[in-house]
Amino acid sequence: MEIFYSAVGDKLPGRRHELPLSGSAEAWFWIVHAGSRVAEFFDDDPRANVCLANGGAIFFLSSGRYGGLESEAKALDVERAHGGRVYCLRAACTKTSTVVHDRVESFLKIVAGLNAWNPVPWQEVEPPAAHENLLALYLMLKALEFMTEQERNNVLSAWSAMPELWKKDLLDAAEQEYRHMHCDTTLKLPISPDLSLESRRKTLEVVTGF
Repeated sequence: MEIFYSAVGDKLPGRRHELPLSGSAEAWFWIVHAGSRVAEFFDDDPRANVCLANGGAIFFLSSGRYGGLESEAKALDVERAHGGRVYCLRAACTKTSTVVHDRVESFLKIVAGLNAWNPVPWQEVEPPAAHENLLALYLMLKALEFMTEQERNNVLSAWSAMPELWKKDLLDAAEQEYRHMHCDTTLKLPISPDLSLESRRKTLEVVTGF
């Protein structure tokens, strides 16, 4: 299956063939950066529906996770609506995401051998889970333990000034990664949104195991 790209920019290295404005009469695999308009892409660009009607497939990537959508739930909604011929990359992809680049390159070697309507082995494109949000939270909490009082106050003030949604997303993502790491969907992290001292200590105990 021929592979085309659209608006990917520097998110993937190397030379890339942009899809012609008229699309293609044959099935093709299309790698797209649609920003936040993944769900609307099928209305925005008529080539998207032609691609799927021909037995091709579309792969959305972004500098954010889930192909540019806000959550895995939204990514699943888009994928299910198109019968598994569409996929939103769960990992963020930027010009420095070398692990993601290697995984995508390996995956595309498989895609190149597919024919129209062949199942696409989407599971092959995802890099191993890095638990980056959980790691970021751990490093921040651990650093707070070793800072001077003034340094700690500066960090906590900066945290307090961040948008509430951003903080919630980070803490929720860290908790989700903690659950995934332990294969237990019931686990919770005791961290509080205000990073209170007691919640910081309890969270470090939970994450490190002592």
